[in-house]
Amino acid sequence: MTDLRNSYNERKKSKLWKGILFGALAGAAVTMLDKHTRETMMESCKNGYRTTKDFVQNPDRLLEDLKETSNKIRSSIESISDDVSFISGKVEEFKEVTPQVVNAVKETKDAIVENHSESNKEPVS
Repeated sequence: MTDLRNSYNERKKSKLWKGILFGALAGAAVTMLDKHTRETMMESCKNGYRTTKDFVQNPDRLLEDLKETSNKIRSSIESISDDVSFISGKVEEFKEVTPQVVNAVKETKDAIVENHSESNKEPVS
């Protein structure tokens, strides 16, 4: 019984992927009926061909481009890391300063309340 179920599931998966593939091909074929889409695809294919041909003829250029991109990514990561370190340092500073500010505000409030209550106790002349 288990073998029968497994066989059915495998056939079902196989049909699913075939259906997805055929649907994609049919969608691509219908899309190619539009002139603008065909022209865009032709231009993209030509650019891809030229780029591939250029890299095959000049493999050193490909390596240079990869190194340059790698260096840009590395410097971006370092910059982001520096920014994160700076922000986390500021957060720590705020954590330290916040209780001090809260205490100062409470002391100021207490002093105001105390002065206000003392001024209410004095007789008015």
